[in-house]
Amino acid sequence: FMENYHQDKFDFSVFARWGCPPTQLYKHRRTYNQLSKQLPRSGIISHTNAKSVNITEYFDLMCKSKFAIAIRGSGKFSHREMEICSVGLPMFAEDRGQRMWRPFLAGKHYIEITPDTFIDVFNYYDKHYDEALEIGRNGHDYFMQNHGQSGLQLIFKEIIDKIIAS
Repeated sequence: FMENYHQDKFDFSVFARWGCPPTQLYKHRRTYNQLSKQLPRSGIISHTNAKSVNITEYFDLMCKSKFAIAIRGSGKFSHREMEICSVGLPMFAEDRGQRMWRPFLAGKHYIEITPDTFIDVFNYYDKHYDEALEIGRNGHDYFMQNHGQSGLQLIFKEIIDKIIAS
């Protein structure tokens, strides 16, 4: 990702990969699909071709993107959020009540959006990319501290200690 950043060589302005069919349950993803079409070079891989993109291609496409977007399906968390953070890519996401062991914060670890604010927020951070990169770095630090091997081991120990202390 940083190599593409330093070369100003992004294939996509915003990237997402949705792996589920567009059922009513995932209506909010369809909304972001439509909104993303208003942006230059959006790269939304929908359910129809998501299975044809393997993990290596997925990360390669993500790293060629200036921003990524993670919109959850039915859960309180999406694995896409941590995949994006692992790269350090500035991420747009909705705050739908994250349930993380340590707080995952809007404005610090990701850029909060709603359907009503997405285009304006995108335009702001596209023009103020240094601020977006800082958020992307914070997201990467969060991933490393909490989802890297040593971070997971510490969290697991904290959970066990909390259970034992109860």
